[in-house]
Amino acid sequence: MHPPISLKWHPIELFDQRFRANVDSLRTRDAALAERLSVHTPATQLFVAAQGDQIFLGRSGPVGIEIISDHLPPAEARKLLATLFPSGHFSWSLLICGLAYG
Repeated sequence: MHPPISLKWHPIELFDQRFRANVDSLRTRDAALAERLSVHTPATQLFVAAQGDQIFLGRSGPVGIEIISDHLPPAEARKLLATLFPSGHFSWSLLICGLAYG
């Protein structure tokens, strides 16, 4: 699947206040992880874009913003879901996201 050519990119820093609030909430459950996240600085500037119900993550590159590939596209997420819940009955909450960027 190829993303649309004309994505409207937003610097991920625009979401810093929300990110910090989430890290503060995480701190009550996993202080070590919250600390690691709060001091992490990406090696390159990151951007986010949305098109329909898809989210794209990008980074600065020599020719502009380059899309970081999605390692769990929607079709693969559905396969994973069918493996975890073969009866189609969801007995516990699960979030499957395609933003497997590591």
